[in-house]
Amino acid sequence: GLNISLRRRSGFVTGSVGAFVNRFHNYIFEKELPPAAIPVTHNPDGLTPFQFVARDAKLYGAEAELSFHLIDETTRHVHLDLMADSVRAQQTTDDEPLPRIPPLRYGAKLSYDDGKWAADLEVRRAASQRRIAASESETPGYTFVNASVSYLLVAGSVNYELFARGRNLGDREAREHSSFLKSFAPLPGRRVSAGV
Repeated sequence: GLNISLRRRSGFVTGSVGAFVNRFHNYIFEKELPPAAIPVTHNPDGLTPFQFVARDAKLYGAEAELSFHLIDETTRHVHLDLMADSVRAQQTTDDEPLPRIPPLRYGAKLSYDDGKWAADLEVRRAASQRRIAASESETPGYTFVNASVSYLLVAGSVNYELFARGRNLGDREAREHSSFLKSFAPLPGRRVSAGV
C-alpha cells in the first residue's frame, strides 16, 4: 500500500489532503450466491445464501479535510470546515467492483464560538452508488442538514451547558450503501434534542 498526505497545522487554512492505493492478495469478502446454490430441503425459509471468497483486489481513493479560520480571535472564532472522501475498489481477479464500497461523500460546516455561545450549521452529501457488485442493488444519494446551538452558563463553581441539536432536519430517507441491512433499516430521520 501507499499513502501520501499533506498537512498544514497553522495559518488561515489548516487541514489535510491525501491519496492512497492498496493492493490485496486474497482480499476476503462476502459474495451472494443464487438461491439454487442450496437445495430447498436444506433452506426451507428461502434465506439468501452467501459465501466468503478471496480475490485479488485494488482499492484507491482520496480524502480531504480543510478548515478556513475566518475569524480566529482570543474570544471569538468562526470556522468553515470542508470535507470530502472517495474510494474505488476493484477485484483484479475477476475485474468486478467489490461490494459495499461507500460512494463519494462531501460536506461543509460553518461554526461559531465565543466562549459562551456556540453554534454550527452543517450540510453533508453522499452521492448515489451505481458502481456495484453483481449481487448488489444501487443506493440513492442523500443530503443531511444538521445544526446545533449551545450556551454556557457559569453558576459559581458549576458550569451548565444548555443545548439544542437537530440532525437530518430535512427528514431525508437515507440508506448506507456499506450496510448489510440497507434494504431493511434506513438511517434515522429527523431528530431534535435539547438539554442541560
